[in-house]
Amino acid sequence: MQRFDPTTPAGRPRLTVDFSRLLPEGVTIDSAEVTIEVHALSAGADADPGSRLDGAPEIGSGATTIAQRFRDGIENVDYVLTFIATFTDGQVEPVEAELSVRRYI
Repeated sequence: MQRFDPTTPAGRPRLTVDFSRLLPEGVTIDSAEVTIEVHALSAGADADPGSRLDGAPEIGSGATTIAQRFRDGIENVDYVLTFIATFTDGQVEPVEAELSVRRYI
């Protein structure tokens, strides 16, 4: 599983996954979806993790990356985001990534 650098509850990172290594030659990303849930081993809880996704996912220039804004995470919660790419050849590939929210002093 890919891991993003931790953020704070006030953080609003733009999280990006690069699908280049998964794309066959001549194929790009046609559509994108991102889902989110609390990691099964998270020390904290979040009753509404879907509300942490800020806007729709964006397909990057060159159509090889997917980016998603994250907001208002809850301290001590570890989230798992699943970036789901549908390629122009019809193949569907998910990539999971973990994001931790921590308090920094």
